[in-house]
Amino acid sequence: MTQINLLPRKNHFWEGMSKIWGVLLVGVALAALVGALILVGSGSKKEPSVKSPSAAEKVVPSERAAVEGKEAPITEIVRRRRVCMDVLERIREAIPPFVWLTSITATATDEVFVQGMAFSRARIREFAQQLGGAKLSMIEKSTFEGRNVSKFSLSGRLPRRPCRERPPAFLSPDARKRTIASVLRKGKLLHLSLVHGPEQTALDPPAFRERFILRGEGIYDQLKAFMHDLAERPEAVSVSRIAISAQEAMRAGTSTVTATFSLDLYIRPEPGKTRR
Repeated sequence: MTQINLLPRKNHFWEGMSKIWGVLLVGVALAALVGALILVGSGSKKEPSVKSPSAAEKVVPSERAAVEGKEAPITEIVRRRRVCMDVLERIREAIPPFVWLTSITATATDEVFVQGMAFSRARIREFAQQLGGAKLSMIEKSTFEGRNVSKFSLSGRLPRRPCRERPPAFLSPDARKRTIASVLRKGKLLHLSLVHGPEQTALDPPAFRERFILRGEGIYDQLKAFMHDLAERPEAVSVSRIAISAQEAMRAGTSTVTATFSLDLYIRPEPGKTRR
């Protein structure tokens, strides 16, 4: 007897499907299988973040940071050691006729403060414009030798001129006395004398800075020449601040001035020697 199945036939999901859809489904299945295998394999490996660094990986970065920390003051000197000398030169170049100065203060961070007087306010504005970076902060009426004048103040940060200079070398403790003696000898025309110091400031050990306060009196151009000599020294010597004044109104270049400035020496003991 022929048997007839009256139950509805159960169709498989791939039957009746086009060949394109079939290929796509097979591709998706294969991609999922490969992804699962990769996840299983990666789970058996250690995470990179917990991997113990080698001895070289531990030491080299710390040594590099220490060296960079010790050399940082020298890098700063390269950027700023010519600033104070440069300010004196700029003022000499920028000052117009019939403008007199009474005080100049400059720092190694390019800041400048100038006071003076002039017969004409137009000359004062011309001076500020030619100096560049300094703004008028005060103009007031006054008298000078029986004549009406305008007193003024300029302050600001001068744009830094490019400077190509090799980094100076740290001083050794044994060389600091010779360096100070050499500086005082160079400043003989200014009757240079030591007013205060040294005042020590610790840098990244074993380096340190010694600050001396010096004072001298002489012609403006003599002072400028002395500052130029300091900027040319091969040792780590820098003027961080200079203040110039005159009893009478001065012309930059030929007037007698009094200068007080901070002289910084950057010192590091030689390897194998202790600091004294």
